[in-house]
Amino acid sequence: MEESRFPAFALIGFGEAGQALAEGLRGEGVTRFATWDILFPDAQRGAPLRAAAGRLGVRIAADCTDALGGADIVVSAVTASSNLDAARSAVPGLAARQFYLDINSVSPKRKREAAAIVGDKARFVDVAVMAPIHPLLHRTPMLVAGAPVADLLPLVRACGMKADEAGAEVGAAVSIKMVRSVMIKGLEALTQECFLAARAGGVEERIIASLTQTFPTLDWAKIASYNLERMASHGIRRAAEMREVAHTLEELGVEPLMTRGTIERQQRTGDAKLKDAFGGKVPEDRAAIMQALRKAAGNRRV
Repeated sequence: MEESRFPAFALIGFGEAGQALAEGLRGEGVTRFATWDILFPDAQRGAPLRAAAGRLGVRIAADCTDALGGADIVVSAVTASSNLDAARSAVPGLAARQFYLDINSVSPKRKREAAAIVGDKARFVDVAVMAPIHPLLHRTPMLVAGAPVADLLPLVRACGMKADEAGAEVGAAVSIKMVRSVMIKGLEALTQECFLAARAGGVEERIIASLTQTFPTLDWAKIASYNLERMASHGIRRAAEMREVAHTLEELGVEPLMTRGTIERQQRTGDAKLKDAFGGKVPEDRAAIMQALRKAAGNRRV
């Protein structure tokens, strides 16, 4: 496919999600990229982000406004607490023809607040990323919502992105993600708590056997290792997302009782900094992860 058939992208935030999208789209043949991240000016924390941009052939902009110039699609991929700040920083550089994709894991209310900030400066789209960004990169399933969706979908699908419409109202896409996360991240937290107790009690294999008997189609040993790795690798980010989930449930009139426990488990796991303990990459090894969690807890209950 010729370059002219691909839109130009601007990425606000160049962390894991921004880098994954750039890598995947680059593989499709997209070549026009620019990015701005508030960490770029930081000599230490910005160094790996700048190196990634160089590796992926993404232009590092002088500031947010510079990044947006000439873009067809602007992607906001920042931390959950920063999506409104990102929208504010983008407004001076936006153009009415541009699509502004907020892919951040925030409550529907915060998506609508971001849309209000963008206003008529660009065409705002609520995007929910429905699976881990690795290994599928830009092909990770996404839901999109908002008035401009019909115009957006042909563009992103031409780039190989897997996007489906969730509705015409901003918040419709992320509502699905937020409610789904009650179960997905909640199961992670329940798995960790169950297996920590099982190991402490010396009954881990019996627990696996019992769960397998009750749910014979599921490989509980594999599930446990996977869920514990996800929390160990991304606990801080997951805790932030679950705070937005709690806000979503409250907006819907549901008390987030279980979700509050999930937040605590995810946050504690993130605070343990197990990536550092494992040299930068956490293995899918529940025994090693549980041992590292107990070591990090010291004399406290894990």
